[in-house]
Amino acid sequence: MAAVVAAGCGGSDSGDNDDSASSVGIVEIADVQISGSDLPDFSRGSVDLAIGAPAPGVFGIDFYGHGIQINPGDGVGKIIGFFAHWCPHCQQELPAVTGWLKSGELDTNGVQIVAVSTAVDRNAPNYPPSDWFREDGWPAAVIIDSNGRNIAKAYGLAAFPYVVVVAPDGTVAARRAGTQTLEQWRQMVALAS
Repeated sequence: MAAVVAAGCGGSDSGDNDDSASSVGIVEIADVQISGSDLPDFSRGSVDLAIGAPAPGVFGIDFYGHGIQINPGDGVGKIIGFFAHWCPHCQQELPAVTGWLKSGELDTNGVQIVAVSTAVDRNAPNYPPSDWFREDGWPAAVIIDSNGRNIAKAYGLAAFPYVVVVAPDGTVAARRAGTQTLEQWRQMVALAS
């Protein structure tokens, strides 16, 4: 099976980032552990040098402090979505994918879905991201990125939304940036299966 990583809108490292949201016990930013080598930065319209390369492993937590692991090559396909709360394209993509998953229009065929909340900026719109994911009803796991955006950097994120498909053997099968249609998400699930 394969893994997909999604992210979007050009990122910003500026802003006063804080690891706590308005709700007690909710964490918006946390340290992560990355294993393996970083993928090269993604560039549209060119040969993607990440195709066939091993995807990095990730260990981190969700908004509530529960451990979340992205373990490419474990025999389970994954679709991992990178989303920035302030990104208008992410604000369209997250509820669309949520709706497709909940309605069954996007059949995951046993593929694991994981979102990455990254590029958190407490001074930007739609903060905190934990509220956004909860209010949109995101039905799958969310791993939160570090202040340095280590997960995004490890996967070569270039813009939001961004998608990386990782094959069952742990190698990258495809990467995409920008909002995706239902048919494009189905194609990514097929690559991840």
